[in-house]
Amino acid sequence: MENIDDLIKDEEEERGKADAKPSKNAVVEDMLHDDSEYDARSGAVLIGTVEHFFSKINVAAIRLTGSLKIGDVIEVRGDGEPVQLTVSSMQIEKVDVAEAEEGDSVGIKTDTPLSVGSKIYKIN
Repeated sequence: MENIDDLIKDEEEERGKADAKPSKNAVVEDMLHDDSEYDARSGAVLIGTVEHFFSKINVAAIRLTGSLKIGDVIEVRGDGEPVQLTVSSMQIEKVDVAEAEEGDSVGIKTDTPLSVGSKIYKIN
C-alpha cells in the first residue's frame, strides 16, 4: 500500500496537468482565428456576417448573431485589412431602428464597400 502523502502528491500532479495553462502558441492561434466569438487582443465579440452589399447606396445587409445599436463601434474582417466604423444608421425592413438583436437582418450605411461573408465584430 502506498503512503498517503504519495497518493496526495500524485493526485495534485494530475490535477495540475488538467488545470495547466495552454501554450502561448495555442493562445495566439485562438486570438488570430477569425471565426472565434471573442478576440482577446481587441476585446471584440463576433456579432454577425455580411450577407449582401448594395454598392449603389453603400449599405451592408448583416445577419446578426448578437446585439447591435446605433453608436456601437464595429470591426469588419473579410478580404483585406479589417475596417472599423461607428454604426450611425441602421434599418430593419426599411424602418430605422436604434438597436437590433440576434437573428435580425439589418442594413447599415457604410462609406467602405464590404465583402459578402465578412465577419462583424463589436468592439468593447
